[in-house]
Amino acid sequence: MSREDKAIARYNLDIQEMNGYIYTGNKARKSMDIFNARASLAVQNCVSLEGMSVLDVGCADGTFTVELVTRMKAARAVGIEPSDAWKLAQEKYCRFAPQVRFQYGSAYHLDFPDRSFDLAMMRGVLHHLDDPVQGLKEMFRVSGGVFLLEPNGYNPIIKLLEIVSPYHRAHAEKSYSPRRIRGWLQSLGGTLEGESFSSLVPLICPDGIAGFLNWLSPAWERLPLIPTISCGLYCVHCIRKGH
Repeated sequence: MSREDKAIARYNLDIQEMNGYIYTGNKARKSMDIFNARASLAVQNCVSLEGMSVLDVGCADGTFTVELVTRMKAARAVGIEPSDAWKLAQEKYCRFAPQVRFQYGSAYHLDFPDRSFDLAMMRGVLHHLDDPVQGLKEMFRVSGGVFLLEPNGYNPIIKLLEIVSPYHRAHAEKSYSPRRIRGWLQSLGGTLEGESFSSLVPLICPDGIAGFLNWLSPAWERLPLIPTISCGLYCVHCIRKGH
């Protein structure tokens, strides 16, 4: 079984146990809510989705796909997910149809014609793929641009957690350096529109610490250079040349 297949199997188990993923299901902790709010803010600060059609690749249980429309004002959003979570998303968020819909699908073979969307997005998904370049290639094929939110591969704490944390190991976490990600995007014809390093809030930590780090994050993110190696989230937005 590949690293990616193991991650999908683990996510299917999460769905059975929590009616969602660990960070959005019925066992999610306050620190996870804070982390997710910081992640959504990072997306908003890096790219405007107002009026756009967006493909959410690896949409999990749909929590953040719905945000693309309700919070970020996208015109429509389609969520693609290789685990059983797409069924859960369809059931939980059917009231948002047809503006939001979900379906089963693989990042490697997106079942859409060329240029079907204004933007294709992955939120914390690229580092789970066995072949990230193929996934990015497909995203560029079906859209005019690509947006990624990923764990910051320059952060030494994140790299350590990927080795020692049972959660990170079970979910096949393997972050990539922003430099490597930029190189992939540019090799596929992407032109860099913007990038950011943000959030000091870990996904899993005591609620009090998460609250303090959330308070500290906005000022910390404005510091020169330091956020590059100390913040936990990396966002990058590229458009396809000639779009």
